[in-house]
Amino acid sequence: MKKILSLACVLALFFCQVTLSQETETFSLLSKKGINILPESGDIALGINASPFLSYIGGFFSSSGAGAPAFTFTAQNPGCIYVKKMLTDRKAVRLAFRLGLSRYSEPQGTDPDIDRKYINSAATLGIQLALENAFAYKSRIRGYYGAGIMIEKSPYIGELGIGTISYKDADDPDMDWKEKGGIDIGAGIGGLIGVEVFIAPKISLAGEFNIGLMFTTTTDRIYSEEGEEDEIVEQGATTIGFDNTASGSLNLFFYF
Repeated sequence: MKKILSLACVLALFFCQVTLSQETETFSLLSKKGINILPESGDIALGINASPFLSYIGGFFSSSGAGAPAFTFTAQNPGCIYVKKMLTDRKAVRLAFRLGLSRYSEPQGTDPDIDRKYINSAATLGIQLALENAFAYKSRIRGYYGAGIMIEKSPYIGELGIGTISYKDADDPDMDWKEKGGIDIGAGIGGLIGVEVFIAPKISLAGEFNIGLMFTTTTDRIYSEEGEEDEIVEQGATTIGFDNTASGSLNLFFYF
């Protein structure tokens, strides 16, 4: 517990340092047409996972061809959308929205005449508020660091499926059952460090590493059957610990 509190204090001090640090040097870089390549104070940026675009470009060099870029945003593989506001040429505040929704039914469709139906639905949600500060730079490549707070909700993942699972039998309602709960709800504070490369004026690819102190509560996983008392199949719990996530993909940012 003492180690956790000590590390939490370090993260809090890091957050304050990002907030209060002063810029001692600025740098501008222009394209051949005189357009600023790097972001400026007051710019707003939108960002999204760059993997679909990179796969699309890579398809041109394969025999299978290139399909249109596609984003999944499923509960198992949620997507992330970034909104960033440049406070100065090097400092920014950003919001990151993590979203994934899944729904699977067997048989497929919504025909009310189908006697039996297996339904599996889940959602992943999250939001992060963070401050970024870029290191001094003199090229299209710049490193940055920051700190932020986050809240997230993740669904249960088990052998039968993900999230809420239900079975309905139109012929015999006594056979209906549902399994729900086991949701992870967490909040935390953390630091980040990354690298951003400007491939065109006000367009960049960025990747980063995050580490944070997370407080997570897991709800009970409950099985309910028609005419029977609910049964807890997995007990909920509360955990406090550090989690680090190294992004396996790049993010694409557009500055306006």
